[in-house]
Amino acid sequence: APAVSVVSDDPGIYPSTDPWELCRTPFFMTKAYDLFDANRDAFVDRHEFTEGLAKIPYCCGASTCPYGTWCDPLSWKIFPTTTGSTDASFAGRAGVLSNSAFLEHLMQFNYTGFV
Repeated sequence: APAVSVVSDDPGIYPSTDPWELCRTPFFMTKAYDLFDANRDAFVDRHEFTEGLAKIPYCCGASTCPYGTWCDPLSWKIFPTTTGSTDASFAGRAGVLSNSAFLEHLMQFNYTGFV
């Protein structure tokens, strides 16, 4: 009898060409919100972000890593420093992003390790 191959050509989600495949699940999104949205107001601000990085811990490239780091330049990249919005809510303020906008910015800059 001829040999029968049991190897499937369908890899499923492993390996994925999309580094965000698993991060887009509600489980991992909630974990990111738990880490970075410290006051649970559905917004992440620059201060909450840098405090969350310290909990991972994440080294932002300072010469004193892993004992000390300065992540402000990274936060300036993710959070807008100005806004052209006339919205008076948190969504219209510089340095503050809604949880969903925060995750979109992480994906935009490919920071998969933060989720």
